[in-house]
Amino acid sequence: VRYERSQAQMIQNDKMANLGRLVDGVAHEILDPVGFIWGNITYVSNYSQDLLKLIAAYEKELPSTSQVINQVKEDIEFDFLEQDLSRSLASIRTGAERLKKLVTSLQNFCHIDELYPKPVDLHACIDSIILLINSRLQGEIEIVKYYGQLPPVYCFMGQLNQVLMNIFSEVVDTLLNEAVRQQLHLEDTKTVQKPRIEITTEVISQEASNPNAPDSRWVLIRIADNGPGMSQELQQQIMESFSLETKNSKNTSLAVSYRIITVKHGGKLNFHSQIGIGTKFEILLPLV
Repeated sequence: VRYERSQAQMIQNDKMANLGRLVDGVAHEILDPVGFIWGNITYVSNYSQDLLKLIAAYEKELPSTSQVINQVKEDIEFDFLEQDLSRSLASIRTGAERLKKLVTSLQNFCHIDELYPKPVDLHACIDSIILLINSRLQGEIEIVKYYGQLPPVYCFMGQLNQVLMNIFSEVVDTLLNEAVRQQLHLEDTKTVQKPRIEITTEVISQEASNPNAPDSRWVLIRIADNGPGMSQELQQQIMESFSLETKNSKNTSLAVSYRIITVKHGGKLNFHSQIGIGTKFEILLPLV
């Protein structure tokens, strides 16, 4: 079973690496023209303001303009243009900035891990994943962040991003399915809670098993929802998929995430669920 799992993991890693290179190349091609827009929007904004100042100076020095100029100003709706130009440029800047962040998040998600772990800003990783899945939230799911003070954590960023994406996808699917179920059963919307995901990060200490050893320090990432929760049978199936000794033809995303956290990072992946209350995933990464 271990051999089959290791072979499947090698194939999966190779697929992810090839996909990562492909997406990274596409993201780089998108980022280049976005960089051109982002780099020139400031100059265009300054140039437009200078031209408007020049026109205002002409009108001040030459108050009586010809009929032709008045007709042109009326045709182009100059008064509206003067007010709307700055707003249009601000919208272009906002759009370019959002696209730049999105492409950067895509590059980070498809990061090709090297042989050794590197220090990573976990909050930046979480924010990147949220930005990528934002289109699935549809404004129906509220995300609340309780970020603590975290030091850089040594890890394989690409694989950690995969774990975060797997967990967030699982949580979002559960919340959206529950929302559809409530609509089909025409439940009282006044008593239904809005779907909510709470993200908590902090540094915690755990007592060492050896009394003479110092307490261990861990970084905790907790992702909790207020969904319907999991049945005991489903929780048992997930726990069985975590075991390396159990042969399971279905290699779930949570099982892959468990092995990435425990085997590759020496960490822990726990989950707690209760019917009617919700589910809570906890990622623990050791601080070295």
